[in-house]
Amino acid sequence: MYIFDFYLQYTLVLLLGMGLDALVGHNAFVFMGTVSRELDVSLKQAVKLYYGKNETLTKAVDFLQFEGACCGAFGFVDYPKKVYEDGDTFYANGSYRVKPKLQYIPDSCCWDYVAGCGKWDHPNNIYLHGCTPYFQNEVIFNLNMTLYLSALVLGIHIFELLLVFILCVFKPTDKAKHQKMTKVNGANGHRDFLSI
Repeated sequence: MYIFDFYLQYTLVLLLGMGLDALVGHNAFVFMGTVSRELDVSLKQAVKLYYGKNETLTKAVDFLQFEGACCGAFGFVDYPKKVYEDGDTFYANGSYRVKPKLQYIPDSCCWDYVAGCGKWDHPNNIYLHGCTPYFQNEVIFNLNMTLYLSALVLGIHIFELLLVFILCVFKPTDKAKHQKMTKVNGANGHRDFLSI
């Protein structure tokens, strides 16, 4: 009887695991359909509204741009200029003052990463394409891997469940032990005290 209880408990744990695997696979499949729209909106908002203000998000976007060889959500134009840049100033006395160029493109957008390289937003210096396609491909790849692994684990759980069923139904009985119990208990199922 103890063995049967163990099989029952093991089966319940397997069924719980199968349910969790099915839930993970379902969520990955559903999210795969909305990932493009969500990333379009969220990455653009992250770049325009929070880049440079939130340190964690700034580091994450810099890492994404460096790894993906890209700039901004849809291109380097996603980074707003902080102030209007007018030309250099000429004074009446003939002096000339060069205004420093303000940096509005991060250095992680540059082909060759050098401090301050984002000041020169020349096409030969920065990545022109955005990071959204790269990020979408990475997320979809990870969702596909989650879906495949969930299906694999679900298959393993089904195989284990089948083995438990086979062990419970076709459990071999020990005939010698069964015959000994019959002799001890007698023909009517009660213990025969006279035969002891």
